[in-house]
Amino acid sequence: MLISLTAYILLFGGGIGFSRLAMKAFEGFYHYSPPLPEKASRTDNPELPLQRGKVLMILIDGLRYDTFLSHMPQIAGKPGALFKIHVPLPTLSLPSRATMITGAPPSIHGITVNTPPRPIQGDHLLRELHALGRKTAVVSYKGGWDVLTDSLFDAGHWITEETYDKTLPAYREGERERLQAVLNLLFQEHPDFMVFDALALDELGHRYGALSPEYQGMAAYLDSLLLPLIAAGESLGMTVVVVSDHGHIDRGGHGGGEPEAQTVPLFLTGPRIRPATSGEASLTDLASTLAFLLGVSPPWENTGFPLLKAIEAPDSVKAAYALLTLRQMTDFQVQRLSLLGLSIDPPDLLPIAEQIRSGNLAAALRLAKETFLQLRRSVQE
Repeated sequence: MLISLTAYILLFGGGIGFSRLAMKAFEGFYHYSPPLPEKASRTDNPELPLQRGKVLMILIDGLRYDTFLSHMPQIAGKPGALFKIHVPLPTLSLPSRATMITGAPPSIHGITVNTPPRPIQGDHLLRELHALGRKTAVVSYKGGWDVLTDSLFDAGHWITEETYDKTLPAYREGERERLQAVLNLLFQEHPDFMVFDALALDELGHRYGALSPEYQGMAAYLDSLLLPLIAAGESLGMTVVVVSDHGHIDRGGHGGGEPEAQTVPLFLTGPRIRPATSGEASLTDLASTLAFLLGVSPPWENTGFPLLKAIEAPDSVKAAYALLTLRQMTDFQVQRLSLLGLSIDPPDLLPIAEQIRSGNLAAALRLAKETFLQLRRSVQE
């Protein structure tokens, strides 16, 4: 009896101890705050004639790349640019949303979990737009974009009800209602940057799996439902961006490094997009691409390269923006690594500037992309 009691006490005490250790480990992961250098003074070139554009970003939560190709042919078949996007780990909603507007992976922007949500501490696209007085709007769920951006959206329609127990018709009705809210905001507020979260697909992926008729049927439903929204955005002169935050493994779920969870589509369409453009890229490339389309500087923590080949613009503007991005990225990485006690040899950007001055713009763009890849390798090493 004494032995049993002793064993019970040890087990009970050990359980409490392990629980505390686990909680402490989670808190350390949740409160992870990487050292970030202070944002440098604006590096915009006042002589750079950026076009002040407008963007409608449709974020289809939980959409796999292969599902987009197989079950959303109407959108995928529109004239535009399609990229196969690699999502940094962890493949979760809020870390990926933070990456979309910072251009940085979670190891830099510090958002590593979904719950409880917390604001991005560093720079991001909404801060840039807010500082410039540009109008923004969103239709999403409470506890997502509002928390990440510290409520910087100027207008919003927020979803607060729990939706996981809805019937399939109710999921469709919910998406129809949210679509109408987006259209209302577009025509009433005329935002420069509008975000719409389509949420039902992710919920069905969790409930039924990514190979289920429910998941694939919702993708096909969204393929038709979103066409009027895309047309509305284009009628307002907006570039329309369709993207996802993560995919789903076959049985449903995400968060890890499975190809099905880490590979998502990025589709761009509109008058400023070059049709029949394709390629592979990282989700970190989205923020600088959005920034170029909106006519602003990339966020300070940006580590991606704008997808300039997809955009109709003079090569002189593209090359100058690529150089601006590289200068900012180099400054940030050198300072960030210094805070960590590390260092790199910064890339020589002078040859790019010389090619631009000489009018060799294609060579300048090619060299800029090579220099970006070199800088990324140096930082990873």
